[in-house]
Amino acid sequence: MAHMTFSGWGNGNSAVPTKEASDMSSTTDKVSGKMNEMAGKARKMAGKATSDKEMRAKGSAQQAKGKMQTAVGKAKDKVKGAVDRM
Repeated sequence: MAHMTFSGWGNGNSAVPTKEASDMSSTTDKVSGKMNEMAGKARKMAGKATSDKEMRAKGSAQQAKGKMQTAVGKAKDKVKGAVDRM
């Protein structure tokens, strides 16, 4: 999970994420996603090479997880872009 930084007014009790925190979060999601995609693909190929069905299935699941993480990171970027244009 990404480290969030906060800024606020007054006594500092306001929890408003800074621009840097939201950028880091989407970037972290996209990088983690790509890493999981690559690791999952490697695991799936190793399972195929060794005829290990369980390893292939775990590799496919990890690859799917990575694709989802990447999509979440891209969606966060789009939301951020829409908010910035307001």
